[in-house]
Amino acid sequence: MSDLSAKIFAVDDIESRVITVDAWGLDVMVKSMTARDRARMIGNSVQQNNQFRLEDILPDLVILCTFDPESGERVFLDGDREALLAKSAAAIEQIATVAMELSGMNDDAVDEAGKGSSPTVTDASSLS
Repeated sequence: MSDLSAKIFAVDDIESRVITVDAWGLDVMVKSMTARDRARMIGNSVQQNNQFRLEDILPDLVILCTFDPESGERVFLDGDREALLAKSAAAIEQIATVAMELSGMNDDAVDEAGKGSSPTVTDASSLS
């Protein structure tokens, strides 16, 4: 391992922010995704027609990025997807928006991903 790679691996580059989820009146810590989590989430969300399903992405962002600000533990498990889809859209979007921002998935990143043959985002209503 080079000296530079050792320095890079030693850096704590996972960002976090404590937010109050308005609809719940509760504070949660939102952390940026790791490269592994982001790749897995994208891989799980792409359909055969090379499009993303928002129904998959938003709860996955919440599951992967929401932590208890006191204990530091993840709040939701992978099996909580359906329960999260039944919660307030505003709450889910509030957390997902912060998670995307912290994970480098801002408008510019989304626009760049949309070039070429990259997957595009669809909502569940556009699916047959």
